[in-house]
Amino acid sequence: MAARDGLLPQWQKALSALKAHAKVAWLDEPGTYKAVFAVVK
Repeated sequence: MAARDGLLPQWQKALSALKAHAKVAWLDEPGTYKAVFAVVK
């Protein structure tokens, strides 16, 4: 579990970068961005 937990900051940084790139790529399609990165509660 410690090895997995150690990867969390790197994963969060990569996810943030992916979201930033996706937001730009789908600038004209905000619904697509919302659908791909929807948070289920």
